[in-house]
Amino acid sequence: MKVLKSDKKPFRPGRGGVSFAGPGPGRPKGMPNKFTTLKQSFLNVYNRMGGEDELLLFAKSHKALFYQMLTKLFPQEVDHSGEISLDIKAKQIWELLEKAKREMGTS
Repeated sequence: MKVLKSDKKPFRPGRGGVSFAGPGPGRPKGMPNKFTTLKQSFLNVYNRMGGEDELLLFAKSHKALFYQMLTKLFPQEVDHSGEISLDIKAKQIWELLEKAKREMGTS
């Protein structure tokens, strides 16, 4: 049995049709990426809703949810070799996160 080789790129189905060309040209130069635009939109809404003052009211009335959202802002894993030294503020944040985990019933 003879195996045929082709110079064409492998078949990749495209949107709305068949494409043998591979990925498209990407985002045009000078156009901001969608995540940056979305992030700025959220910041604009946050500021229009009252900024930090409104966030504080939300945090006081929905503590568990606020702590849950706060934990999403920190990396899940950190690779580090060497010494780690925590100042008192970082230690307090860690204690708050642990307390929130206990209140939500997760470990």
